[in-house]
Amino acid sequence: MTYASWFRRAGGYLVDAVLAFLPSFAGGLVYESTVGPDGEPSAFGRAADLIGIALAVVVFAYNRWIRAGRTGRSWGRQLMRISLIGEQNGGPVGGARALLRDLGHVADTLALGLGWLAPLWDGKRQTFSDKLVRTVVVEAA
Repeated sequence: MTYASWFRRAGGYLVDAVLAFLPSFAGGLVYESTVGPDGEPSAFGRAADLIGIALAVVVFAYNRWIRAGRTGRSWGRQLMRISLIGEQNGGPVGGARALLRDLGHVADTLALGLGWLAPLWDGKRQTFSDKLVRTVVVEAA
């Protein structure tokens, strides 16, 4: 088993973030395009913006927690050819654990961002969040 490099992990996360952001971005463009001379958007623009935000949350949740929890691979991880697995059993971690792992990234951030960088020096290339929920990211076979 080969642990995934920090750069592949970061690339996968970046792809996931951009894909989740797209519906919100599209809704925001519609919102802005409906702003009238009074500086207020139309009701359609407001609705499009809210729908875009809701879709962004749904896309993120599906990709990072449901899909990755079942298969170990979000779209970004799939593109980068890496997988999230349980440290002990080597299999998919399930949706709840994938969610807890993402929530655990708060610890990575609160530690002055060092948790995000920990894979650069950690033997298993784990973030603090990975250690908390006992996961590793590996190169896919």
